Amino acid sequence: SLSCEALMDILQQDRREAAEQRQELCDIIAKLQGELQSAEEHRDKLESQCEQLQLKVSTLQLDWDTEQKRSVSYFNQIMELEKERDQA
Repeated sequence: SLSCEALMDILQQDRREAAEQRQELCDIIAKLQGELQSAEEHRDKLESQCEQLQLKVSTLQLDWDTEQKRSVSYFNQIMELEKERDQA
């Protein structure tokens, strides 16, 4: 059977290994927390850019609609003028 001293050595070695594993896990957790924070900041930045782009799209859509109506109006005026000219 193992002596008391041998058992103590084994226990101490187990404690050292457990402490090393705990430290490794703590390091991994800290690294993952940093990566998570970075990813969240990146997500927030992308969401902000997306909102800005959506506003630009809305503005461009309104501008396009306005120009489309103006173009149709000009076309109708020209057609009316040509009709009047042809009748004269």
